[in-house]
Amino acid sequence: MKRSKMTFIPHADGLERREVLSATHPVAPHIANVVSDGNIHSGVFIDYSIPYVIAPPGTRQNAINFTSNTFHQVLNGLDSAAKTFAQHGSSIHLQRNLSSLAHRVPYGGDFLLPIWLDDVANTDVGPGSLGSGLQQTKVDLIDFVNGGVGFAWNVLKSDRNFSSDGHLLYNGRVGQSPPHFQQFA
Repeated sequence: MKRSKMTFIPHADGLERREVLSATHPVAPHIANVVSDGNIHSGVFIDYSIPYVIAPPGTRQNAINFTSNTFHQVLNGLDSAAKTFAQHGSSIHLQRNLSSLAHRVPYGGDFLLPIWLDDVANTDVGPGSLGSGLQQTKVDLIDFVNGGVGFAWNVLKSDRNFSSDGHLLYNGRVGQSPPHFQQFA
C-alpha cells in the first residue's frame, strides 16, 4: 500500500506543525476510470459519474446528504459505544447508543440498526471485551453508506480532512451544487 505525506496542525499544540504518513486508499476498481472533470479534490476521489440524488417531495435535501464529517462522528461514536459497553456491560445502553448513531445515517434507523443489533447479538461480548460484533458494525456502516450512494442518498466530502475519509465513495462536496454535467438519480 502506498503512503503519502500529510501536514496538519495538532489541536493541542498549535505552535508546531507535524507531518504524518497516512495510507493512500485505492480507488474502487469499478469507478477508477470514470471522472468527468479528472480532478482529485483534497486527496479524496469524488466521482461525479455517480448520480446526485434529489430528495423526494416532502423530504429535506440535507436529510439524504451524508457528509464525511458525520461519518467520522458515527465511527467515533461506535468506538465510544464499544468502550462503554466493555466497561459497564449494559446491553440496553449499547442498543440506545447504536440506535442514536444509526439515526444519523440516511435510512439508518430502518435498515442499518437491525443489522448492527444482529451483529452484537450474535457475538460473544461482555464486560471487559469489545467483541468482534462491535467491530463488525464499522464494516457494516461502510458497506451500507457505499451501497446507497447515488441512488438512495449522496455522500459529500466536507472541507476538513478526516482519517476515515478514504472509506467512502463521494459523489459531491459539502456546500457545492452538483456540476452541470453530473446526472441526477
